[in-house]
This record gives sequence, C-alpha cells and structure tokens, in this order.
Amino acid sequence: LLGRRAVLDLSLAAPILFFATIPIITWVPLFVLWAGVGEAPILACGVLASFFPSFQAGRGAATNPPRDYIEAARNLGAPERDLVGSVILPAMLPVLLAGWRSSLQLTFLVLPVAEMLLRRGGIGAMVGRGMDLARADLILFAQLTLGLLGASIFFVVDIAERRWLRWMHGENPRR
Repeated sequence: LLGRRAVLDLSLAAPILFFATIPIITWVPLFVLWAGVGEAPILACGVLASFFPSFQAGRGAATNPPRDYIEAARNLGAPERDLVGSVILPAMLPVLLAGWRSSLQLTFLVLPVAEMLLRRGGIGAMVGRGMDLARADLILFAQLTLGLLGASIFFVVDIAERRWLRWMHGENPRR
C-alpha cells in the first residue's frame, strides 16, 4: 500500500526508513531491557534485520510497476481488477525475492553478533567462547557452520526463485 498510495508513503515511509538507518545491533540492549536476557532479544534483532530490506524492496516494486506490462495486459483486454493479481504482483516478484535475499543476508550477519553479545547460546555464542578461550577451532567451526547454513538457505531461495519465476528464466511455465 505504501508504494501505491502517495499519502501513506509520505507519512509512513520516512519514519520507517529513519529506523532502518539505526544499526540493528544497537537495539540489543533495549530488547534486553524490554524482554529480558534470553532468546527474545536475539529473535527481535533477526526480525528487525529481515524487515527493512524486504520493506524497501516491496515499496520500490510497488512504486514502479512495469508500465509496459500493464499496458500490454490492457491492450489484450485484461480487466482492471485482474491487473494486480495477474500482472503487477508477478512483475514485483523478482524485486521482492531480491529483498528477501538481502533480508536473509543481513539476518545472517546480525544474529551471530547478537548471540555473541548475549552469550546465550547459538553459533554466535560459540564464536564468543572461542574468542574467550583463544580457541581458533571453535571459531572456525562456527564460521564453517554459518557458511553451510547460509549456502543451504540461498540454495533453497534459488530453487524457489526458479520455480516462481519460470517465465523470467526462460522455462516453460506449464511444465
């Protein structure tokens, strides 16, 4: 709605984008004060990290739908009510998926750092313990684990992208 309605966009996007410029890891102390020490502050950082890139991608995609697609659908007789579901949303998917990919990457950067700060468990806490104990093997194992998890998630996103965007990859959408 923000990208499609100028009044909403002007009134809500600026405050949201203001908060997007604040380093996410600086929210950890506030989340600890509000939710206590535990998993909640770490998860809140992950949610916050994933929100902003997805928000910006969705807003950008909704603001600038491909006009040539819309005009082609209209010229082929598509009713206005069908444009959003059959033209605009599918055209937004590549930009949305790019935003989700950025969200995943930022979340993978933020979560281990939050875990390192709170030392409550997780791979980031393992890195912190490795640093405290001067054990490179723990740090390297945690890095390897993060790399494998990240690569696996990106592989799943690639599969989803190829499935949802067959038309963009030149594959027959009816298969």
